[in-house]
Amino acid sequence: MSKRTRRVEKLSAQVLSEEIARLKDPRIGFVTVTTVRVTPDLHRARVLVSVLGSEEEKDDTMRGLISAAPHLRALLGTEIRLKFVPELVFELDHAAETAERVESLLRRLHDTEAEPSARLSPRDPPADRHLFPRDPPADRSASSEEA
Repeated sequence: MSKRTRRVEKLSAQVLSEEIARLKDPRIGFVTVTTVRVTPDLHRARVLVSVLGSEEEKDDTMRGLISAAPHLRALLGTEIRLKFVPELVFELDHAAETAERVESLLRRLHDTEAEPSARLSPRDPPADRHLFPRDPPADRSASSEEA
């Protein structure tokens, strides 16, 4: 990533954070701009936002941000001098939720290790199968040869 791209990302995050806080759309709740990722050609910017609230409030906030994107893009163009102002694409950042999930799993593992009677034997299946699949993935090359 070039120095210019990093600088545009940093400035975009600052400007968007300030301007989103000033929006008067009632759908937009408490929003934090966590990351801005700009393509190397500076034509598109993925704006990752963290939103507090229920799923319905998050959906309303995202709809509000999407409808405000042209306005925010114009404001971004006045603050940052670029030949092309990037198109803004808003996405929910699930990093905080993922971190909370990992923390709860580690806490549960720690609690399980603290209780000798609750220890799992090596043959017991893991509590979260989606994180630790029991069977190895099937070899795709073998199935394509059979067809």
